[in-house]
Formats: sequence, structure tokens, C-alpha cells
Amino acid sequence: MADEDMEVVRRAYEAYSKGDLAAAGSAYSEDTVWDVSRFRPDEGVHRGLDELAKHIGSWRATWKDHSFWLERVVDAGDVVVTVIRESGRGRSSGAPVTVRYGQVITVSDGKIVETVVYRDPEDAFDAAGLPR
Repeated sequence: MADEDMEVVRRAYEAYSKGDLAAAGSAYSEDTVWDVSRFRPDEGVHRGLDELAKHIGSWRATWKDHSFWLERVVDAGDVVVTVIRESGRGRSSGAPVTVRYGQVITVSDGKIVETVVYRDPEDAFDAAGLPR
């Protein structure tokens, strides 16, 4: 199952990187959980596809010339760990921005059911019980 789970994540993130949010969203379960409290404590936890779509829409709206790379996808047994890099310019400020972060993703029955986002990718590896 781990290879299948990793492929679900890869397909979703490839669609997201191309701006195809509908295709990316189809990889998530209706009751998915998106926990960004470890990345931005003020953002908290988003539950369900509607909340996820609002959160992602708000995030993308802050960028101009946005680029997204899935740097790494790692099988951690019952979860998938990713390392993400996003860059662009702030829509309001025009300042160049690059963000690199980690995620621990749970896939069940071919759908992403939970994503926990970590400011430091190494924290994602720690959370999944993998060596740094």
C-alpha cells in the first residue's frame, strides 16, 4: 500500500503545482483534516474539503508568480512524509519569498485523510519516526 499511497500524494501535488486545484482536491477525502498548527499556530486545523479549499485559496492568494515543488516523498510505513518548497513574490509587497516545509500525510482507501504541516521538514521526519 505504501507505493500506492505515495502515488496518491504525488498525483495530488503534481496537479496542485500545475494550478489544477480541482484535480488536486479530488485526492482528498470529504472529511480530510489539514493541520497547520505546527507551521502557523494562528491557522489551526481545517476539517473537510470546504475548509481546506478556503485555506488553500487564501494561501495561494498571498503569492504572485507562485512555484511549488515536491522535493521529496518518503514512505514511512503507515504515513507518507513530504518535503515541499514554494516560492514566488508576495502579492502585496512584491518581496521574493521561499518557504520549505515538511508534511506527514495519512492516506486511507486511496484518499488523503490527514495532513500535518511542519515548519521544519526535519520535524516531519521526527513525527513519523524516521531518521533525520
